[in-house]
Amino acid sequence: MNLLSHFYCAQGNSSAFQAGGASADLLPLYRRRLKVFPLWRQWKAAPEGPLVGFLEGMAYHFQVDSVFHVHRLFLDLSQPLRQIWGRAGGPPGVKFYFAAHLLAEIHLDRLLLQRAFLSDAFYEMLNEQQETIIRFALANPQADRSSLKDFLGLVRKERFLEDYRTWEGCFYRLNRVLGSRRQRPLEPQEQTAAREWLEKGEDAAWAALTAFRDNLPALLAAQRVTTSSYE
Repeated sequence: MNLLSHFYCAQGNSSAFQAGGASADLLPLYRRRLKVFPLWRQWKAAPEGPLVGFLEGMAYHFQVDSVFHVHRLFLDLSQPLRQIWGRAGGPPGVKFYFAAHLLAEIHLDRLLLQRAFLSDAFYEMLNEQQETIIRFALANPQADRSSLKDFLGLVRKERFLEDYRTWEGCFYRLNRVLGSRRQRPLEPQEQTAAREWLEKGEDAAWAALTAFRDNLPALLAAQRVTTSSYE
């Protein structure tokens, strides 16, 4: 899941809990070498005050992803995208399974922006919990206070998630990630094929996302998901 989807699944919990869930995806955008799971394990051994709820939220992020990536919600979006692109006739140079993984998650954030109106609350949470996020990250030498504070401020100022409101923004973000992994951007015909297919299934995807969130406690219990799956 992506940033806003994790925030959606963490609704009803404290802002520190929500910040922990968001930071698992946000901090690697700040520094790719900043590996959050080892850092989570390091803090978990001796948690301090405000970080207790934050660490619980990050653990929940790991647990939710473990369920999500084998759930029909994710598979019913990502698997057809791979097939659609395979038929689109684009040149080699992109791993469709990776691009489909990314676009499935971006699409769910797009639906949340359009239907759940959570973006303001997301940025307010980041502002409230900025010092907690920085405190967590500074245990890793890849982080420094000044640059991380600037990064978090920029995420709020530029409203990072707003790109997902439009297909142009969605594919811009997707292609930037592909480029960072030395893969080619999606061709226009590949983008069009994906957009048309996803638009046809928007109502079904939204229903599946809300059902997934509502059923998460049972899904987590049934699969006995723990953070050990990340170790």
